[in-house]
Formats: sequence, structure tokens, C-alpha cells
Amino acid sequence: KRIVRRLLTNIDHSISSSQLDELAAATDGWSGSDLESLSREAVMAPIRECLREAAVLKLKSRKRQQKGGAESCQEEESQASEDNDDSARDALLNGFRDLRPVTLSDFERAVSFWMGIDEQSSYGNSTSAFRTDNQMHLCEHYDSESSSEEND
Repeated sequence: KRIVRRLLTNIDHSISSSQLDELAAATDGWSGSDLESLSREAVMAPIRECLREAAVLKLKSRKRQQKGGAESCQEEESQASEDNDDSARDALLNGFRDLRPVTLSDFERAVSFWMGIDEQSSYGNSTSAFRTDNQMHLCEHYDSESSSEEND
């Protein structure tokens, strides 16, 4: 518990003391470096979400530009591309300023990813990765390269 608490120092999080106790119990026996890797993965979740939103915004803008750009001149296309890039960059910077706090759910997802647990596994209705029967909340590791939103 002390290791994770130390790793979360200066990190905006909403993990309560009782949730920290759950996390400590679930990771009992893990090495300090394992806990550091797990914490790093969990702390990156809000940042990845921000990056993903900006990447999806940029992709959607480019798709709109391509659909409507058949008869536009090259100079207009270049300006539209710069506007798309500026819009995505602004969204990214605003997202970084307004990052959400790290949650216990981020740690649950990090455990799933880190342990390589299949997202398709059955785990009942629980949303906690730290149940005593070792059933975990499962979620894919998300990044800016893979998104179902890209197909919209």
C-alpha cells in the first residue's frame, strides 16, 4: 500500500483509502517494480484518452476534407489541412489541461492489460478487478492507433 501511495504522490487521483486497501491486497507479493509498472500503466490512461480523442478528431476532419475536397484547389486543401491540425492540437492541449483524475478503474484496466487477460472472458457483473475470487474487470488496452470510432 505504501509503495502505490508513494507512486501516486503528486498524481491527481480519486482512489479512496479503502480502494487503496483493495489494490494493496490484490497485489500482495508483487515486487516494487511490478507495482511501478502497474501504476505507470494506470496513470497513463487519462493521457491516452486525451491523445485518442485528438487523433480521432483529426482523422474525422481529414475524412470530411477528403469527401468535400474533390473540386477544391490545392491551396484551399493545404489551408484546410492546417486548420484540421490546429483544431486537433487545440483539442489535445485543452484535454491535457483538463485531464481527469486516475481512478481505481484505471488500475483494473492496467491489471487486465498487464496480465494479458482476454477481454472476451466471462466475468459476471462485477466491475472490480480486486474481488476475492480473482475475477477481473476486463478492458482492452486503448491507444490512438486502434479505435472503433475511426470507422464513423
